[in-house]
Amino acid sequence: MASDRLVYKTALSLVTIATSGLVRLVFSLLIGHVFDAQMLGHANVIVSAAVFGTLLCSPGLGQSVARQMATRGLSVTDPAGRFLLVRATVVHHSFLVVVAAGVGFLAPTDVGAEQVLAILLTIAYGCYTYYKAVLYGVDLVRRYAVLELTWDSLFLVSLVIILVLGARSWVLAPMVVVYGGFSIGAHRVVLSRRRTAELVTSVVGAVDVARTTDSEATVELRVQHHDDRPWWRAIGGYALVTTLGTASSAGFLQLSQIFAMRAGGEHGAGLFAAALSLVTPAYLLPRAISVVLFPAMARAAGRADSKRVRLQLKVGTDMLAAALLPFFALVGVLSTAVLTLAYGRGFSDGGVTLVIMVWATWVSVASVPAVNALSSDPGRGYLVPAGASLVGCLLGLSVWFICGTTIEAVAWGYLVGSIVQSAVPMAEAARRHHSPRIGFTVRVLCAAGLSLAVSLMIGRPPIGVTIVVAAALGVVVTLAVLPEFRSLARMVRGAVAS
Repeated sequence: MASDRLVYKTALSLVTIATSGLVRLVFSLLIGHVFDAQMLGHANVIVSAAVFGTLLCSPGLGQSVARQMATRGLSVTDPAGRFLLVRATVVHHSFLVVVAAGVGFLAPTDVGAEQVLAILLTIAYGCYTYYKAVLYGVDLVRRYAVLELTWDSLFLVSLVIILVLGARSWVLAPMVVVYGGFSIGAHRVVLSRRRTAELVTSVVGAVDVARTTDSEATVELRVQHHDDRPWWRAIGGYALVTTLGTASSAGFLQLSQIFAMRAGGEHGAGLFAAALSLVTPAYLLPRAISVVLFPAMARAAGRADSKRVRLQLKVGTDMLAAALLPFFALVGVLSTAVLTLAYGRGFSDGGVTLVIMVWATWVSVASVPAVNALSSDPGRGYLVPAGASLVGCLLGLSVWFICGTTIEAVAWGYLVGSIVQSAVPMAEAARRHHSPRIGFTVRVLCAAGLSLAVSLMIGRPPIGVTIVVAAALGVVVTLAVLPEFRSLARMVRGAVAS
């Protein structure tokens, strides 16, 4: 029954996250077609700056709250859970406003409207990221889905209006509407006035019961399930480390867009943004699995159920590292054709960049289950992915500063850093959970290396030749991961039969 519910929540998450992923993809496609590569690069650099700003506080604090709620079995109806949510939300919003002001000041634009929108987008996207993590942590997946689908449906309409009007300075407004509307709705779901009033009553009651002889007579609500640390100590350390790791991993991706501007100007940044927009959908399945798997792993880890954590780690890795490998191989070989078909012949020079970013994306995607397994550990396992992310980011930055004079070099730097960020958590998770899987690792890495080499060597032959090569490579890669396909098929049949 638990596995069925996990599959249901993963499927629901996939649908909603697929819809949210269309926001960035449709944004880039329409901007590229209606305007040009320069405008696409300019707009995406501002978006990347705003998203990077949110990574300094929102994901880390949101995941920390979700982790505490999940490992301690709390909900929004519990006094302790509500107390933690209120305090953490106030801290998050206060810090986010400061970050947003900095993004507005540093945004690469002299247009007042764009600076204001950069500030608003930072606040809206930060709240969106925070509340999404919280909603999953307190198991309100269906409420998240309703909010996501409702507000994403309004995005296309608002973007089309802006493009029809030709308002170049206001192209970020639809994103502000989508993420801001979601955040307001999520806040009402989690911390409505009625629930806040109930919380105040509960806390007052707790103070009356637990009053001490302190001179200030103050009491911080504690949860006895694992420890009696005050709320800020319970979530603070994890939030800081996770923020560092997220800013060094997801932030690393956003910085690549900014360095592409440095390497190739607005035109090069536009080509890079086009390639980046096409690999973004590849994160949809891992994101869906991650937001569901993280609380599930946290609950299992909280119960010391190592067998379930190990099973979820294996299944997640099979789905992301193996089952998606043939898809990445096909997209890599067809990259130039895909880029030209999506954006037009003027973007075909970004084909090599797309190839490299495709495989950097696969490397990042493959490690999601391992990162979740380490991050959900009640101990200090979360330090491993955070440290690996920092080292990988610094290595990638070194490549960019030393030889990042082209957008292809920026892509190579991102690939090098991503390998470090993913390999270390996967190796450590395998060691901790006694699942080295040497044969699986060798097969997958050989198939990925072959696919990357073929994609780079094929160049721009006639489309017929490209399709033949892609089909042959797809067969070879599929055979390499056939055992994992069979294992996943057995699992699905078992879930359906039960």
